[in-house]
Amino acid sequence: MGSPAGQRASFGQTAYSASKGAIVAMTRTWALELAKIDVTVNAIVPTALTRMVATMPRV
Repeated sequence: MGSPAGQRASFGQTAYSASKGAIVAMTRTWALELAKIDVTVNAIVPTALTRMVATMPRV
């Protein structure tokens, strides 16, 4: 499960953002690698307005 913090900057959340961004990158890589054997790979990136994500810039 990813997070919008992995897609955009999140002040004070370096480790969290890095780990969530890694999940998305790993999912994209697996999707490319496993497409040749017809395996679909997905990641869930839910969004919700919480205090933690309120500091993220809206891009």
